[in-house]
Amino acid sequence: MPFRPAFACARPKAGWFATIAAPSICGAELFLSAIQNSNTATLDGSTNTPTISSGSTVTLLNGMSTTLIGTIINNGTLAQNSTGSFTDLHISGKVTLSGSGSLTLSNNFNNRIFASGSDSLVNDVNHTIQGAG
Repeated sequence: MPFRPAFACARPKAGWFATIAAPSICGAELFLSAIQNSNTATLDGSTNTPTISSGSTVTLLNGMSTTLIGTIINNGTLAQNSTGSFTDLHISGKVTLSGSGSLTLSNNFNNRIFASGSDSLVNDVNHTIQGAG
C-alpha cells in the first residue's frame, strides 16, 4: 500500500511501502520495508533525529535529488540508485550519519554526494559508506 504523507513530518506504519514525491521527513522512525524518493526530498535531522530502522531501505531513485540536514540515524540502508542519470545526495550544513546501517551507492558514476562552502559529512564509526558511485 503506498504511503503519501499529508504533513511535513510523518510516521508511516510498519510494512508499508512509500513512494515520496517531495516531502520533508523529520523526527520520525521509519519502520518501512522500503521508501522511494521519486522527485526531491529532505531528511531533516536538525531538530528531531529521523531513524531508518534495521531492515528498512530509503532508495534515492535514478535522476532524483535528496538533501540531508543534521543527524540521521541509519540502522538500515540509504540506497543511492543511479542507473545513468545524476542521482544527488546534497549535504546541507553539518550532517552526521550514525547507526549501524549503510549508505550504499549503485554501480554507476552518476551517483553524486556533494556539499558546498562549510557543509560537511561526518560518517560515524559504526556507519558504512560503500559502493562504486
